[in-house]
Amino acid sequence: MKRFLLATISILLVLSLKAQNVSSLFENRTEIYFMFKIESPKQIADLTQVVSIDNRDGNIIYAYANKQEFIDFLKCNISYTLLPNPGENFNPKMASFEDMKNSDAWDSYPTYDAYVALMNQFELDYPDICQVFSIGQSVYGKELLVAKISDNVNTDEDEPEFLYTSSMHGDELTGFVLMLRLIDSLLTSYGTSPRITNLVDNVEIYINPAANPDGTYGNDNNINSPTRFNANGVDLNRNFPDMLTGQYPNTQPETFAFMSFAENRHFVISANIHGGAEVCNYPWDRIVDRAADDDWWQYVCHEYADTAQLYSPSGYLSGFNDGITNGYDWYDIDGGRQDYMNFFHQCREFTLEISSTKMPNASSLPNYWNYNKRSFLNYIEQGLYGVRGIVTDAQSGLPLEAEVYVLNHEEDSSWVYSDPVTGNYHRLLNAGIYNIRFSAPCYQDQVFNNVSVANHNTTMLDVQMVIGAEAADFYANKTSGTTNESFYFYDNSCGNPYEWEWTFTGPGNVTFTEGTNENSQNPVVQFDMNGSYTVELSITTASGSFSEIKSNYISIIDCEYCNSYGNMSYEISITLVEFNEISNSSAKPSGYGDYTYISTTLNQNETYDLTVNVNTDGSYTVHAFAWIDWNHDCDFNDSGEAYDLGSVYNTPNGPTSNCPLSIIVPSDAQTGPTRMRVSAKYNSDPSSCATNFDGEVEDYTLIISTGTKELDLTVFLEGPFNGSGMNTDLTNSTNLTISQPYNSAPWNYPGPESMGSIPSGTVDWVLVELHDALNAASVNSGTLLERRAALLMSDGSVADTDGTTKLLFEQTIVNQLFLIIRHRNHLDVLSANPLTETGGTYFYNFSTGEDKAFGGNFGFKDLGGGFWGMVSGDANADGLLDENDGIESWNMESGESGYLNSDVNLNGQSNNQDKNDYWFINRGIYSSQTPN
Repeated sequence: MKRFLLATISILLVLSLKAQNVSSLFENRTEIYFMFKIESPKQIADLTQVVSIDNRDGNIIYAYANKQEFIDFLKCNISYTLLPNPGENFNPKMASFEDMKNSDAWDSYPTYDAYVALMNQFELDYPDICQVFSIGQSVYGKELLVAKISDNVNTDEDEPEFLYTSSMHGDELTGFVLMLRLIDSLLTSYGTSPRITNLVDNVEIYINPAANPDGTYGNDNNINSPTRFNANGVDLNRNFPDMLTGQYPNTQPETFAFMSFAENRHFVISANIHGGAEVCNYPWDRIVDRAADDDWWQYVCHEYADTAQLYSPSGYLSGFNDGITNGYDWYDIDGGRQDYMNFFHQCREFTLEISSTKMPNASSLPNYWNYNKRSFLNYIEQGLYGVRGIVTDAQSGLPLEAEVYVLNHEEDSSWVYSDPVTGNYHRLLNAGIYNIRFSAPCYQDQVFNNVSVANHNTTMLDVQMVIGAEAADFYANKTSGTTNESFYFYDNSCGNPYEWEWTFTGPGNVTFTEGTNENSQNPVVQFDMNGSYTVELSITTASGSFSEIKSNYISIIDCEYCNSYGNMSYEISITLVEFNEISNSSAKPSGYGDYTYISTTLNQNETYDLTVNVNTDGSYTVHAFAWIDWNHDCDFNDSGEAYDLGSVYNTPNGPTSNCPLSIIVPSDAQTGPTRMRVSAKYNSDPSSCATNFDGEVEDYTLIISTGTKELDLTVFLEGPFNGSGMNTDLTNSTNLTISQPYNSAPWNYPGPESMGSIPSGTVDWVLVELHDALNAASVNSGTLLERRAALLMSDGSVADTDGTTKLLFEQTIVNQLFLIIRHRNHLDVLSANPLTETGGTYFYNFSTGEDKAFGGNFGFKDLGGGFWGMVSGDANADGLLDENDGIESWNMESGESGYLNSDVNLNGQSNNQDKNDYWFINRGIYSSQTPN
C-alpha cells in the first residue's frame, strides 16, 4: 500500500552499497525499509517492478524490499538510506476476547484469538443478519475471515454487493479495528437507526478486517513488530493480476483466496483500507490514462474526504487534491488489488489511506472512528445509486448475464455485467445523460437512449432480452481432472437445437456414462488416458447446422508423484528457483514446498536456463538436482529427466555450481502441464523420492507447448465484397503497393513485409494483431503478443506475402488468444471469442455472424447472404465514421486514381461511389469497438 512520509531522517544510518552485507541485513527479518532519490518520475515504472514502493514525496521514494528484491535493487546502482522498519518495536495495548466483548471503548488491538472469537460472536449474537466465514488461510494457517451483513443473510438478493477490506499490509492497522467496530455498529444499530437499517435491508455488505494476519501477528497471538509483507516476504498489494503484465508469477495463498472469493461474488463497489498517508486514492494505479468514470471517482472521493474533514481536526484527509488523488499521479504500482478489482471484476474499488501513522496508539483509534464513521456509510450508500435493474429472458422471465455497456463512454473494462443468479446489475455513474446497450449471447442487443442519471438518486431500468442469433456453444462442470472422474457437459447453444453430436479428440478414448451417448444434449463422459482433449459440439436447428470447437478444453492429469521431503534440523534450504517465468524466493526451510500453483510455459525444442540458489548456513557442501517429467508418466525415472545442478559450499544464498543450467525441452515432450521437482541435500546428491534427509524439496508446474503455431483466418471487407467473395481491382489495376502500408500513424507498424510480385487473388494489405488475454473485454495494448502485415485474399483468407502460406507465430499463450484485424479504411475488428486450436493451427472466421466480432453490429456489418464483414468508410483511420472522413480524405482525393485511403470500395478510384454507397450511409451508425 501507499505509505507515510517520514518527517525526519536525522537518526538514520546511510549505508554504502559496497559496505552493505545483504545476508546479515536479512538475518532476522524478511523485509527492510529504505529511501532513495530518483532523477525523473519516469524511473518509477521500472523500479515498481523491483521493490515495493511505499510512498513518493517529489523525487524521494520510500520503499520496502525482501532479500531478493533488495539484491535486484542494488543492481540499479542507486544510492539509498536504510530506515527503521515502521513496525519495529511496536507493542500496542492488546485485548483478549473478554476484554473486547465487555467494553465499548474500541481502544485496543485484539489478540489473534480474540479477533477470531469476536468475529464468530458477531454471528452468534446476530444470526439473522450476520454470517461469518473464512475464504482461506494464510501461510501460517491463520483464517482470512469475512462477515456478511444483510437482512436475508443466507440468500443472494437483488441487491448490490459491497466490500470493505483492511490491512493487507500487515503493519497498517488503523482500518483493522475500525472495520471490527463498523461490523459491531451495523449489527447493534439495525432496527433502531433508520439509515443503517436501510443499508442492511438493501445492500449485501461484506467486511474483511484483516487481509494479511501473518503480517500483523506473525506466527504469534499478539501484535509484535508487524510487517508489511506476508510470511513469505511478499507484498500482497503487488501480487494480483495486473492489467498490463498479467498474472504475478509467485501468487501467494492469501491472494489466491481473495481472487477466488471475488470470482465467486458479484461485487459492485468496494474499498481497500491502508495506512501511512491520508488520502482517497482512485484508479488507475497502473496507467496514466484516466478511468472511464473519472468524474464519478472524483465526486465520490471528495464526498468521502469532505465528510471526514467536517468531523475531524483541521488538516485531516486534506492533502493532495483536498483529500483525493489519482493513483498513477502519486506513483505507479504493478499488481495492486484496486486495479485488479476494477479491471478484472468491473467492481468500483478505491484505496483509502486512512491515517498518516500506520500503527497509531490504541488510545487514538476511537478518534479515527469518529472522523470516518459517516464516510464509511456514505460510500456504502453509493452502491444504491446510478442505473440499476433486472435483466431477464423476455420469454421465460429467467435472469440473464448480460453486458451493460455505456456507449461512447466505456474503456479499460469499465462496463459491467448483470448477475447470472439474480439478473440484477448496477452501473454506477456520475450525473448526466447516457445511451446504454445491453447484450448477451444468443440475444438481440437492446439500446436505451437518453437515460438520465442524477447523483444520490437511482434510475431503474429493467430489460427483457429477446432471443436472436443461432450458434453452437457448451461448457463443462470442470476442465481438468483424472481418469476416474465424470465430466458433465452442458449444451449452451442458441436457436433451439433438436440434434446434437459430440466429438472428443485426444490421446485416449472416452466412455459415455449415466445413460448418455454422443447424441445426448448433456452427456456425461469419462476419459481413459492423461493428456489434453479437444471437444466439438455440432447442433442442428430449424435453420441448419452449427458447430463449436474448443481446443485442448479438457486436461486429464492422473498423477500421484512419490513423496519427497527433507527435515528442518539444519538451515539447508532452497532460497530461489528461476526458470523462464518462474522466479520464486523462499528463504525459510520447510522440508517440502508445494509450489505447483506456480507455473510457466515452455516450448518444445527451445532452451531455457534453470538457476537454483541454496543456503548452506555453514562450512559444508549442499548438492542440488532437478527432475522434469517430460513424458508425463508420473515419475522421474526416464532417461533425460534428471538434471545435476552441482553444489555450493558455505554460501547463505548462492547458485549451485552448474547454474544457470541450460535445459532443452525435448521435441517429444508431452504437451500440457507436468511436474518439475527441485531438491537440495547435505553432502551428497539427492534422489527424486528421498525422504527425511537434511535438505529441502520444492515442486513446480511446467506447461509444455508445441511452440510454432499457424493461423487460419477468414475476414471480409465491405468495400470490395461481391456477394460471396471480394473483388481484386487493386491487384488487377496494379495500384496495390508492394510494401505494407501501415508504417505511419495511427498504426506505426515498422515491419518489413513486402512482395516480390503481387499474388493472384490479392485484395489488399491488412494488419494482424495477436493478443493474450483473459477475455475480449480485457484486450488492450498490454496484452499484445505480435503484429504482422499480411495479405487479404479474395476468398477472405489471410496469407503471408506469397499469398498462399498461412501466418506463423511462436509466442507463448498464458491465457487465451484473441485477434484484431486492422485495415486502412475499414473499421478494425476484434474477435469476440478466443481462437480455437487443433493440431497447432488456430482458427477464426469473422464472416459467420455478428457474434464473432466484439461489440457486435456497433462496429461490424451484415453484408448479406449470411456474410458479415468489416465496415467500410473510415478513410482517416480514426475508428469513427463521421464528417472528418469526407473532409480529410474524400474531398481531397475525389476524382483521383491509385492506392488511396478515400477509395473505400478498393476499386482503385476515389469517386461518388465511395462517398454515397459506403461512407455516407455508414457514418454515425458504426464505430470501432477495438482498443487503440
